[in-house]
This record gives sequence, C-alpha cells and structure tokens, in this order.
Amino acid sequence: KDNNIKDLIKDDDSNSLKELADKINKVKDKILVHPWGSGSDYAPNFRKHSKAPLFYKGNPLPFQESIFTQMYPLNRITDYRLLADGKTPVPEDTDVVCNFVDLIFVHDVISPNAAVRSVMENPGKKPSPEWVGSWNMMMVNTPELQKQYPEYMKLAAMVTYNNRFRFEARGANVLYRNAVFHTRLKSARDLGVMYGWSGEIARKKMQYFYIPKMKPLQLKGRTEDDPVLDCDFSANYLMPEKMNLSVWFTRKDCLDPDDVPDRFIRVSGDNEPELGIALGYSLINGNTAKANKGAGRDSFYFFWYTKKMYPQAYTLNEIKPGQMMETICYRQYFNPQLEPDATSFYWHREGSSWLVYLDFHKELKNKLICLPNHLAGRKITVVEKTPSLTLHTEKTVPEEGIRLDVSGKHGYLVLKLD
Repeated sequence: KDNNIKDLIKDDDSNSLKELADKINKVKDKILVHPWGSGSDYAPNFRKHSKAPLFYKGNPLPFQESIFTQMYPLNRITDYRLLADGKTPVPEDTDVVCNFVDLIFVHDVISPNAAVRSVMENPGKKPSPEWVGSWNMMMVNTPELQKQYPEYMKLAAMVTYNNRFRFEARGANVLYRNAVFHTRLKSARDLGVMYGWSGEIARKKMQYFYIPKMKPLQLKGRTEDDPVLDCDFSANYLMPEKMNLSVWFTRKDCLDPDDVPDRFIRVSGDNEPELGIALGYSLINGNTAKANKGAGRDSFYFFWYTKKMYPQAYTLNEIKPGQMMETICYRQYFNPQLEPDATSFYWHREGSSWLVYLDFHKELKNKLICLPNHLAGRKITVVEKTPSLTLHTEKTVPEEGIRLDVSGKHGYLVLKLD
C-alpha cells in the first residue's frame, strides 16, 4: 500500500513469474498486488486473489488480507464553458440576462487498463496531476493545463462525451449528448438523466408515478415477505410508501414493443398535487427518436427500492471503435397546479423548436389549454397523441391557447411548435 506503487504479482501464471520477479527486484519492496487480467478493455478478465501463497525473491510473502475491488476509470475534462444563449461566454461572478445558459462539458473516460500501464511504465513516480478518488473528475480544460500535463493527456480514452446542458426557466434542463467510442467494448449503458428521490418532493404523503405506454404489471419484491404489487404506471400509479423492488422494465412490458416509453413522471403532494418532475428523451432526434422504434432500448427503466429514478437512454453491445451515439434528454420540474386537469404539463426548447407535453387522466370536453404568449402563432406539428385525444387546433397556436377533447380515462399529446 505504498504511494510509489510499481508492479503486480500473479499467482496463477507460471510463464510470467520470472519476468514479474525481475521487475519487482528493481523497485525493492514497493509492491502492488492486484487482479491483473488480459489488459483488454473488451474483456479485462481480472483475476481474484484470495488465499493462494505469494512469493518475493523466492521467499514466501506474508499478507494480512487480499481484497477484490471495483476498478474505476479516470475522467478527464477537456472543455468546460458557460455560454449565455449558447454563444456568449459568461464571466465569473457576473450577472447576465439571457433566455438560457448552456454548459459545454466534454470529458474522456480513461481506460483503467491505460492507468495501470501508466503506473507500470513509470516506477516510483506519482502521476501528474495526481489522480483523484473514484467518481471524481479532473480538469484539463485549458491549453495551458493540457500542456502542463502531457503524460495525462496521452492516457487512452474508452469514450468521449460531448455534452451541452441547456438550462432554461421553469426548472428545465435539456442535455444534448454525443458519445464517441474509441475502443472495442463488450457493452455500454447510458442513462443520460436520472433523479435522486429525496428532498421535499419525496416527503409528501401522496406520490404518483406515471409512465405512458406501459402495460399493467404485477411486481414481486426482493424478499419472500414482500407483497406482490399491482402497478399500472400508465394510469398514474399511486406508489405505496415502501416498494422493495429491484426490477428492469423491458419491451415486453410495453403496450407496443416498438413504442418504448420516452418519459417518466412523478407528482407528489399532501392533499393535492404540488410538485412535479419529468425525466424524458427526445421523440424526434437522436437514438430515442420515435422513428427508431426503440432500437437499443430493450431495457428502458430500472426500478430500485429507494425510488431513485433510473431511466435508460440506450444499451449497446459489441461496440466498435469510432461508433457514435447521439442522445437528447431532459429533466424538468413543473407545477401541477398550472393546469389542474392535466397530470403533467410542461414545455422546453429542443433545437430551434419548442416541445409541449400534455398528459391527462380524466375525460375532458373542449378543454382550453393556455400556452405562453411567445408560442402564439407558431406552426403546430403533432409528434404523437393517443386516439382518445382530439386536438381541435390544427395549424398554428392561437393567442388564447389550444382546445382539445379527451375521451375515457387517459390521453396524451406531444406538440412540436415552430
């Protein structure tokens, strides 16, 4: 456990013991014992050591404990900028007036194998900059820093994420993400967005979970003592206080396997709906576009007993170098009382367009939905809607808003306005 770690010991490969012993002799007693595997990012094949004897210079090497632990990649931030209206740099400690703020955030996920090789090739030398703990990220976001740390910049990346976070009013945050894979990988999963179920919204007495396009499900808990829960998320499910679940939602849970849920909505309140949060993916752009019929999204949500929200943007298998993925996702708060007849009602920018989302769980006749004044006059395109919903406004948004009917107990509408 010396900071000047050099090398490794293998106890199950006689062909390399002499080579390893020669390396170890050069660095005296500075030894790292770890599960060295194939050296490949595709199939690392790390080996777990437990009680097998270890040797140093031909003599038994006593040890107290051998632990198998997670290997975390390093994260190398190469670009980090705040831009007012997506164009003008925002100075430090300065107030600006704008319609939205973009955070440009680009980072490389460095191969753990590249980090191990760097240690082996630089015996007795601390990394520069010194590596930080797991899950932390390291800034090299200026030409000066990149020039200062040339060896760090050489470490091979498995994937580069180019992120543009767009922060708008009303608690809306839209993420435009492009992933570029640099090496062959067996699989990769991307959420794009998640939400920790804590704070005021999670302390309300009533907590509803709405996921459109899903069948009613019977979900068994993690233990034999847990009850089977009848969950109809499309019907705006009132969650019990405890949901001891660990379950993946997959295509077989969808009303239409080619139309995978794109949004995941929670509403909570004590006596009436008070707070709302929506997580979702674009229906018109990127890998989650409706035209892609759920490609790469065989699993689209993971329900964990803490109720933390884990939607899934995509799961890739057999990734090739140069492969790219584009994802647009959002996390947005909304006020359920803005339109009490709607389960959820929110809007945000996507590119140069505006997207409006409306979900209902009641029958309505000639219902007027008031939209922000700046949306008046824009051309209407229906992205998707249920047959149970009739939109009476067809071409452009009138100043008063749009009118619609909902028959039955459920209907939804997604509009693109230009």
